[in-house]
Amino acid sequence: MFDVLQTDINKDFLAEAFKELDGKKALGVDNMSKAEYNKNLKALTFRGQRGAYSLNPKREVFIPKTNGSQRPIAIAYFEDKLVDRVVSKILTTTPLVKGSTAHKSGIYMEPMNI
Repeated sequence: MFDVLQTDINKDFLAEAFKELDGKKALGVDNMSKAEYNKNLKALTFRGQRGAYSLNPKREVFIPKTNGSQRPIAIAYFEDKLVDRVVSKILTTTPLVKGSTAHKSGIYMEPMNI
C-alpha cells in the first residue's frame, strides 16, 4: 500500500510535517538533526513523487525498565519519521465515500466497527 501512497508525497505535506516534528528530540540512526535535514526536503519530495523513496532500517535499542527488565525501541532515520507523518496525513485527509475511505489508487478501506 505504501507504494501506491508514495506518489502522493508532495512539498506541502512535507513542509507541514517538517514544521510539526520536534527538533529537540534525539537524533535518528542517521545522526541528522531537523536543522541539518532542512536542505534535503526538495530531494525527498522529488524521490517521493518518482516512487523512488524506500524506508531505511531502524536500529533497535534496549531501554532499562524500573523492574530490571528491558524493553526494545526502534530508532528511525529523520526522513523516515517525516515520511511516516506525511503518509499518516494522506490517510487521514482522504475523502470519505459512504462511510469508507476511497483513495484515487482504487484502494478501498472499510471503516472499523468499534
